Amino acid sequence: MATTTLLAPSSRRARFKTVLWILLGLTTLFVFITSEVLLVTDYAMYHAYRLQVIADRHLLIPHTLAGIFALLIGPIQFSSRIRQRYLKFHRVLGRIYVISVFIGAATGVALATGRPGLPGTSMQAVAWVVCTTAALITARNRQIIQHRQWM
Repeated sequence: MATTTLLAPSSRRARFKTVLWILLGLTTLFVFITSEVLLVTDYAMYHAYRLQVIADRHLLIPHTLAGIFALLIGPIQFSSRIRQRYLKFHRVLGRIYVISVFIGAATGVALATGRPGLPGTSMQAVAWVVCTTAALITARNRQIIQHRQWM
């Protein structure tokens, strides 16, 4: 008689989370290598790009910082342990996340203005702001199920 072993739901979930974190890390590494490393080295083909980044630093610095905060805080907010044990902490991080999203989206659109990527960047920014605003409103109205759906 053959027996099969099924993975427990918790181990599947843990594996999924691990794979998700690995993919997020690889994506971050890819962006860093394809854009940031070329800014440090004076690679001739990217000289104009480097000069443009330097000129846009007043928008790029807040965009980068806000994006980092949003990308780091976002996954933490999905932790049911943290949310259940430290509700005040969850709320504070949520407020920081909302502010980061608004700053990141606004500066992203400003950076893309006059460039070919403006339509896509604008749509992404609008979607990010709309979903975050809807999640904020539902959380403030204590509609937790809808809040989780928006997030």
